[in-house]
Amino acid sequence: MIKRVIRHIIFWAILWLWISVVWMDKECQFHNIAMATLLRLPWLVVAVYVNNYFLIPRYLIQKRQYFSYGALFLLLVAIHWLLDRLWMLLWVFDHYYQELGHRFYFFYYLPNLRNLFVFLSVFLLAAVLRFYRIWYENETATRKLAAEKMATELAFLKAQVNPHFLFNTLNNLYSLAVQRASDDLAEGIAQLSNLMRYLTYESNSEKVPLQREVDQIHSFIAIQHLRISEEDDVLIGFKKQGQLDGKRIAPAILIPFVENALKHGIDVSKNSVVKMELSVDGSRLHFSTRNTCQTRTELQPEGVGLENVKKRLLLLYPDRHTLKIEEQGDLFIVNLSLELD
Repeated sequence: MIKRVIRHIIFWAILWLWISVVWMDKECQFHNIAMATLLRLPWLVVAVYVNNYFLIPRYLIQKRQYFSYGALFLLLVAIHWLLDRLWMLLWVFDHYYQELGHRFYFFYYLPNLRNLFVFLSVFLLAAVLRFYRIWYENETATRKLAAEKMATELAFLKAQVNPHFLFNTLNNLYSLAVQRASDDLAEGIAQLSNLMRYLTYESNSEKVPLQREVDQIHSFIAIQHLRISEEDDVLIGFKKQGQLDGKRIAPAILIPFVENALKHGIDVSKNSVVKMELSVDGSRLHFSTRNTCQTRTELQPEGVGLENVKKRLLLLYPDRHTLKIEEQGDLFIVNLSLELD
């Protein structure tokens, strides 16, 4: 508020000096003109603020009543002219001009034209600044709302993705607890704890080190290995290339693809293959998954992971990623490419 008042004071101080130069009379000392201008300035200040903070917002912006605004603006000009001329006649002229031998003419066209020029120039400048201020405030509010909407949508998507992922993993651990020894269960719970810590705390960050995301993929794969025996015809592979250090990525952006590949690509009663590849070339990341398409049953409903990660990619990497999902024979293939920070 204080800064705004200071800006207004500076604005009117500059205009005061400029108007004094415009009204300068070669037969009158500048300090007399400056003082006379200062005494006449309040009428102009009031008229400008009435236009900027009442007429423009109410009749131009809100109601868009251009004819009404024009009529009221002309009335404002007439009132300002009348008050200024009366003030000049009753006090200002006698104190700062009469000693020069001038006579005051209420309707003389030369001073009136000069006054009209000053009046309209100041009004135009002030109106332009006011419109810019309104545009700036609206633009700031729009961006703030967009940012809040994006944050809300991302939080909603994370709330859907993370519980969905954890629910599936806990189901796997429950089956493991029934079928296998407690050592395996302890290992699975330790890996899940690591994942939960990452998804609960670090996923709230805007960006995380790429290596952290890769570590969680390894944890996810390790959990899946716990439910696979040596006799099962299941192959899970994860290949990495390129320099990961110093690269950052949105948290939990790759995990849904891994989850989808492992969930729908593994059937311990059949030949199952899940292959994942991650490569970094400069600032470009390429990530792909390939998995066998196993038959889905009613106990394996379509998850929300892939749809949500598509939305997150659109929000977090607009025009900075490509995503291709397709089926080729008995293979389900995902190819993602995005620009890292």
